[in-house]
Amino acid sequence: MSRKHLFEIEDQEWFPSFLRQYMTDYLHFGWNTFKLGSPLVPLVKKALDQSNASHVIDLCSGGGGPILYLYNELKNDNLSFTLTDYYPNLEAFKKVERESNGKIKGISEQVDARKVGKDVKGLRTLFSSFHHFNPEDAKKILSEAAENQESILIAEYTERSLPCILKITLSTLFMIFFFTPFVKPFSIGRIIFTYLIPIIPLCLFWDGVVSCLRSYSEDELHGLVSDIKPLGYSWEISSEKVGGNQISYLMGIQLPDSKATI
Repeated sequence: MSRKHLFEIEDQEWFPSFLRQYMTDYLHFGWNTFKLGSPLVPLVKKALDQSNASHVIDLCSGGGGPILYLYNELKNDNLSFTLTDYYPNLEAFKKVERESNGKIKGISEQVDARKVGKDVKGLRTLFSSFHHFNPEDAKKILSEAAENQESILIAEYTERSLPCILKITLSTLFMIFFFTPFVKPFSIGRIIFTYLIPIIPLCLFWDGVVSCLRSYSEDELHGLVSDIKPLGYSWEISSEKVGGNQISYLMGIQLPDSKATI
């Protein structure tokens, strides 16, 4: 199945911000309620250990994604996190900050994953969001991190296959219709646009299917980094089955011995 870079509704500038916030709240709820971040724990730990980083800069955080779960699981008092997004969900960021006792902070300004800048230090992460970027922009994200000597970890739960499309869409719709009353903060608007005017389920259904169709294969990930070889940088690309989930990941590490491999 070839990659198709169709549009995701949540990415569109014209999409109402309050509906986007409802959608990212759902995703954050799913990450943490069903412990979907558990396969990420060893990957994050490995990236932190190899890069000697004590701070994580999460890009495209949405409503916080798996970051709160990772913080609780890693149990490292010296580790801190920053949440960023092109459309920051400030209410969700503040909630995560409270629940982490300030170890996780959100940036209220718009942050573009393609040009984070050299002044932002720490392990960069993108969880289930790299597929949002076309190959040109995806390569910008990778090359910008490498050129600024910052390590990066990308992990995706989606792949271009019919089983994945069915699994993602059915599980998402199940969660929406049965767990909406439990998503916090509670909102009458979320109830209205889920059950009475089902805009949110339709948008999440579409975006779920498109996320699978946009996903990069391992060969395509290798192609993106094939000519990004700054001194002291190492790339690792792989996939593994964890708890019924197929996780593909790309890890770029700034090596202490300044020997880059690919």
